[in-house]
Amino acid sequence: FKGNTITVEKTGTLSDSQQTDWTWRIKGIPITRHEEAVEALFLIEDRTQYRMLEDELIRSEDRYRNIFNHAPCGIFFANNQGKYLDANPAALEMLGYSLEELTTLSTRELSADSDRRLRRLRETPGWIEEDTRYLRKDGKVVEVHLLASSYQSGKETYFIGIAKDITAKNELQRNLSAAKARLKAVLSLESRPLLLLDAQDRISNLNSAAVELLDCPSENLLGIPLADLIDGEPPPLQDTSSASASPCVFNIPDSPPVNLSVIRLPLGNI
Repeated sequence: FKGNTITVEKTGTLSDSQQTDWTWRIKGIPITRHEEAVEALFLIEDRTQYRMLEDELIRSEDRYRNIFNHAPCGIFFANNQGKYLDANPAALEMLGYSLEELTTLSTRELSADSDRRLRRLRETPGWIEEDTRYLRKDGKVVEVHLLASSYQSGKETYFIGIAKDITAKNELQRNLSAAKARLKAVLSLESRPLLLLDAQDRISNLNSAAVELLDCPSENLLGIPLADLIDGEPPPLQDTSSASASPCVFNIPDSPPVNLSVIRLPLGNI
């Protein structure tokens, strides 16, 4: 302090006789005489608890950032006007933007129903859950299952969204529904009685000719193993080049026995 009138402050870690680390902040205030520092007053403040809280805050931030960066679903943050503030790597990959690009956009630019959803979030406490669509940077549409909520930080309202890409799942479901519709049309046009079996040889579908011949409502037959309806073992699967009929006796409850010639053919991917 000699020759100076400034206040000096320093924070450091000291060890006591038990080798316990304590964090102190030492503030030195010069006492001057004739404009020259002749003495100094030192104020020592124990900052150990503050350091421990700061260390825990850093650990919590590290844990949060690790979850945020490695989560398999997209996580978004937006302000009260719907402007993107942050997004994790999964969200950026889902939408095809860099973080710098995404934070120049608002939610309404990527999702047609964004304004409706933001109004709902402002009015509804807790989380909302819905399916929606986002527009990728390359112009493609990605379908997502979205969990969203609002939260307060100070006087400001913010939004968080957690999005799971369900595009492939929905496309598979649409293809499956279309295949079932085509199969139903084929069954309705076929005059011969047809039974469709699943991988466990249980009846998964049948046409009206089969229902009429077996004299039993279709709902009473669906899910029943073929082996439970006929005498003996079901005939083996055959390819179309060597298909030959095998005689079978169907014993349907509350219906007379029916003698049929059965051919079991694999449908493959049809």
